[in-house]
Formats: sequence, C-alpha cells, structure tokens
Amino acid sequence: MSSGLYTQPQYQPPQYPSAPQPYSSPPQSGNNWILSLFLVGGGVLLLVSVLIVGAVWYAVSSLEGWAVGFGREVLVAVVDESDIPPAEKREVVAQIDRVVDAYKKKEIDQDDLDRLLTGLDDSAVMTYISYYGLQDYYLEDTTLPEAEQAELQLAWRRATYGMFTDKISIDDFYDALPFDDHFEGATEKEANELMSKWTARMKKLADKAGIPDDPPAVDIGDETKKLVDELLAK
Repeated sequence: MSSGLYTQPQYQPPQYPSAPQPYSSPPQSGNNWILSLFLVGGGVLLLVSVLIVGAVWYAVSSLEGWAVGFGREVLVAVVDESDIPPAEKREVVAQIDRVVDAYKKKEIDQDDLDRLLTGLDDSAVMTYISYYGLQDYYLEDTTLPEAEQAELQLAWRRATYGMFTDKISIDDFYDALPFDDHFEGATEKEANELMSKWTARMKKLADKAGIPDDPPAVDIGDETKKLVDELLAK
C-alpha cells in the first residue's frame, strides 16, 4: 500500500493570468510581511523544540540502557572472576539476566531495577560468590597440620551456611575474614597461628548462631534463583 508520499501527481491544466482589472482594490499594505515573519519564525521554533525534546528523550533512553548494561556487567564480572563451578556461574548469570529482561520488557520500572540490582549486589549470594574458595587460597601453601586444615574448612562451611540462612549477618561474616591479619611478611609459624585464629573466629561465630556441625552444602544457583524470585515478587 502506498504511503501517499510518492503517488503520481494528477495532471492540472495550465492556468493563464487574467487581464488586469482597472478598478481592482488596492493591495493590502501594512504589516502582512511581519505576520509572515512571525509564522515562519514560530514554525522554526516549533521544529527546534521538537528536535530538542527528541534529543533529550534519546539521550535519556540511551543513558538508561547504558546504566542497565553497566549494572549487569558489574555483577556478571564478579561471577565470572569467581572460583564457583562453571555450571553455577551460568545459573547465576541467567538469574541476573532475568532481572534485566524484566526491565527491558517493561515488567518493572527504573526504581524496581535499581532495587533489584542493589538487592543482588548486597546479598549473601554475591558475598559468598566473591569470597568463594578463599579458604583454599590461604591453605594452598600452608604447613598447618591436616587436622587443623579440616577444622578451617568446616568452620568456613558453617559460617557461610549461617550467612545464607540469615543467622549470621554479612557484616559479621566479613569481620571474621582474615584481611586484617597481616599475613604478608609473616613467618611460617606466624602464618599458621593467624590461620588458627581465623578458624577460631568463624567457629565462634557459627556456634553463637547455632549452626549445625555438619551443615548442608550451599547450592549457589538455587540460592540465586530463590533470591531473584523473592525480589521480583515484591
């Protein structure tokens, strides 16, 4: 169907000028040119206004799209750089994309998106992912006896399980980490003593929260899905 923009023009017979009338009325004088100028000027201003509004809309839309992409990439980067198993990485990223897709489909607005991405970022899931394998990193070159290494692994499991079940706060969990223990430059004996202190802190934290001695394993993908389900339902 034609849009009407490029239809063939209809033929019009030529129009010949009529003879001048000797007693025709005098031409309209005065301010017609001023009126024409105002009309032309008003049209230009209207066009400029439309262009400005369009430019602002485009800029805002582009900025929102950039912000959404940036927020997603920040969270996905944390997941990709972590040591969680590849299958769980894929599941976590899929859950992050559920939030982004909901925004793109207009199922949630900008405020909802901010709340959801912030909720993910501040969650126990992302904290756990960020520090996944931390105990293995510290145990990698340790000379700590095997029995004490096993104690550290168990204390770590109990503390992370307590965080996931909201029995241990993220702040308390973070405070129990060994970042202030000055491992750098420590002798072998000093490093082992610092590891033992870390184990004692996490064990005390888990005991206080009533965490069982052999807690279930944490399914990161499932926990992320539960979190996103909960956030989207609000």
